[in-house]
Amino acid sequence: MPTYLTGILILALVWILFFALRKDLRYQLWFMSSISAVLGLTQLIYFTDYWNPDYIFQIHIFGAVTGIEDFLSSFFFGGIASIIYEVIHRRRITKDNPHAITVVYLLAIFVALFVVFYYTNIQSIWASSLALLVLAAFVLLSNKEIITDALWTSIYMVVLVIFGYGTLLFFFPEMYSALWFEYAFSSGITFINVPLEEIVWFFALGLAFGGLYEYAVGVRQYRRIERKSLK
Repeated sequence: MPTYLTGILILALVWILFFALRKDLRYQLWFMSSISAVLGLTQLIYFTDYWNPDYIFQIHIFGAVTGIEDFLSSFFFGGIASIIYEVIHRRRITKDNPHAITVVYLLAIFVALFVVFYYTNIQSIWASSLALLVLAAFVLLSNKEIITDALWTSIYMVVLVIFGYGTLLFFFPEMYSALWFEYAFSSGITFINVPLEEIVWFFALGLAFGGLYEYAVGVRQYRRIERKSLK
């Protein structure tokens, strides 16, 4: 089985586990996963200077070859990042003063910043990370109740990628040379066999997506709930 699809299956297992554990978060999981899947279109930019994954299900968009795998990985990553803090820490939110329309504008700004940063000769992975950090900064400064959620989510996403990449490397030792360009990891820095570029990107993703839904619905506070109350 191709490396990329194997990684997606690992993500799918985590997503399904979260879906089963927290019935009360299923709408949030589906909603943020769907938004993230649409943003999967931005992965077209990575093909120019960062990676060239192996696709089983190829599709052609704007003259470029991509794959359904890109949308699936975006779908699962976005959903997992959205609720991982609530699942692990057994939290439930109370809502007040929603900002749903603002989130649409913020996501549009994220895409615009990604493109702008990229066309200022910043490598695509760093351009994307910077755009995510700008998005996160706006959300966190607008609602400080979200900060704890976002920070823990960032940590958990980094742990998830370290575990996931470690598993993939065990079965596919040539993963990096097979999926990424030779010059992709320009920093030359790795942590537990994971390149700095990937760690920073997943940290930024957690920081941005960890509290984005909560910002959209206007979270007022997080409440800890007992195990018997989880449903």
